[in-house]
Order: sequence, then structure tokens, then C-alpha cells
Amino acid sequence: MKHSLRKILSLCLVLALAASLFTGCAGGGNSKREKRELSVFNWGDYLDMSVLDQFEKETGIHIVYSVYETNEEMYLKLSSGGSNYDVLFPSEYMIERLIKENRLAKLDFSRIPNYGLLSDVFKGMAYDPNNEYAVPYTWGTLGILYNDQMVDEVPTWETLWNEKYKGEIIMSDSVRDAFTPALKMLGYSCNEKDPAHLNEAKELLLQQAPLVYGYYVDEARDQMAMENAALAVVFSGDALEAAGLNEHMAYVVPEYSNLWVDSMVVPASAEHKDEAMEFINFMCRTDIVLKNMLELGYSTPSQDALKYLDPEQTDAAALSKLLDCTEEYAQEVLDEELLTNEILFPDESVYANCEIYLDLGEANAIYDALWTEIKASIR
Repeated sequence: MKHSLRKILSLCLVLALAASLFTGCAGGGNSKREKRELSVFNWGDYLDMSVLDQFEKETGIHIVYSVYETNEEMYLKLSSGGSNYDVLFPSEYMIERLIKENRLAKLDFSRIPNYGLLSDVFKGMAYDPNNEYAVPYTWGTLGILYNDQMVDEVPTWETLWNEKYKGEIIMSDSVRDAFTPALKMLGYSCNEKDPAHLNEAKELLLQQAPLVYGYYVDEARDQMAMENAALAVVFSGDALEAAGLNEHMAYVVPEYSNLWVDSMVVPASAEHKDEAMEFINFMCRTDIVLKNMLELGYSTPSQDALKYLDPEQTDAAALSKLLDCTEEYAQEVLDEELLTNEILFPDESVYANCEIYLDLGEANAIYDALWTEIKASIR
């Protein structure tokens, strides 16, 4: 997605100021109306920030917003009990883990009618089979972003170990996403639990370390766009954004990669569950879904939102009205032909053999220990 489009959209949105409201009481005194709040803990760069202003304006609920870089970082902060969060955006395997540990509250779907706008494809998934705890937010793939002027082949996982790209390879600074390429090279599942097999993957990652330019999450796309590296393990949305910054960016999903789904959940310890239901319902609303999708470049599970990107089902006038933006901008969005973008919406054959991450149970400790060993060796 081009940065210019997001900037134009931002200018089209109305900014809101939160206000403290006072009401009169019997007997002539005044009392301050109780302030409604909501603590949202999300990935960095993972929503259009202006929708938070819009939510505050529409509901009067003040949002306290903070971010994390990995599921593991989020888990540590949640489990430490040092902060109270009301809405989280974890990935499938982390949701499964949180459910097992009784750390999530069941959602009141009667308060989330916009859940019905989401595709059934993303419901009843392995991590929440009875649709009790999670509302899907975005989905995508894990793959390799590469500079087609610096790499003379379509990369595979093995390419990340090729000596000719020494110092030009970016690996993910996230344990599951770092282990996946190594496990796949060895022919194992990305949900592998066997300690011997995990040690094999660790050794591969240690062998690769001298070839690596750096270990990043969000920063990987920027490093690639600036041509500081030739290849990077990234999520599909980061690949799409990098492609909008540099015309030489290309993206491939190697065989047997990861297909991921991030969802909105409410911690069992949340202090503002009513407000959390309002927020989740708001985030599923078609106009908000599209604003976030256009900002992030990640695929949406909302089937209702997709029809507004299809020139055969909508036009610039309808999209302009929905997004409260100019028809010129709306037409630019339609001209992007996002539904045919292979990064955003890959052909089913691309992800048919991909795996969804599952919770590893006791093996989580093994992954963490091995990842700590790898990171210590490269410092």
C-alpha cells in the first residue's frame, strides 16, 4: 500500500478530543461523571491510530494504548500482573495457550453483532473451536521479502543459508518465526516438540548467524526498503508496505510456511469488560475494518469489507461515503486492485500446505531456552 494513500485517508478522518462531562445532582451539588476507560495492548504499527480517536468520540471511552513486538513479550507482561489490559491481539498459538491457562474471558457475542460480518472460514479454528474467546482481526503468511536486484533467484528457506548473501539476510527476532525456516529445512513441523529435532534446528540457526545482517520484527521492512539487506523473513503485511516504498521488493511464501491469524481477546483479569465488547464490535465494523486494512496492508477476515474493494460490487461514491473521504481517494483505492494482490490475498495453492502455529505446551520452555542460547551467542 502506498504511503500517500494512507496519508490522504488520515486527512479525511475526524480527530476527536476526550472531554470530562459533569452532571447536576439533587440538592444543587455537582458530581463528576465516572470516566470510562479501556486499556488496549496491541502489536506495534497494527492499526490506524485515527480509529482510536473515532472510537473515543463515538463512545466517550478513553483508550490507554500500548504496544508489544512479539507474542512472547505480550505474554510476559500479561502474566506478570504488573499491568491490567482489557483487549489483546495475540496470534493463534498464544490464544490457545492463554485459554489453557484460564487467562482469557469468554466473550459476550450478543454485544458483538458485527461478528456476523466476518467470514466463517476464520471461525471455529483449532485454537478456539467453539468460538468462545476470540474474534479474528487480520490474517496473512510468513515468507521471504527480497530485493529482485540483489537476489538472482526466487528464494526458498535454503537461500537464507547461502554464503553469497552473507551480511544481507534479516531474520525474525521472534522465536517461532525464527525457528520455522530451520525446522522446515529439516523436514519438521513448525509445531515440532521433539527436543532432539529442536536442537538440530538450533544448530542450523547458529550456523546461519554469521550470515545474518540483523534480527528484527517491525524494523525489517524498513531495512529492506532502504536496501540495507537483500532478504528478510517477514509477515505478508510488512512485505506489502515495503513494496510500496521500493519497487524492487518481491515476496514469496516458501513451501510449508506459516499461515497466521491474529485475533482480539479479553483477559480474564480485565477491569473493563463491557467497554472491551464495545471496542471489539467497533473494530469489526466495515468502515473501521477497511481503514485498518488500508493502513496496515494485512488481509481481513471481513467478507463484508471485501465487497467494497471489488469494482464490480461498488464504486468510488459508495466507498467514499463509507470511509468519509474524497471520491478521488476512494477511486485510488479501487484502482489499486487489492483483491488481486498476491501478497494480500494469495492463491489458495500458496498457503494450502502452510501450518497454523499451535501451542507447544511444555515444549515452550525448550524453545525459549534454545532461543536464549542463540541470541547469547550472537551478541
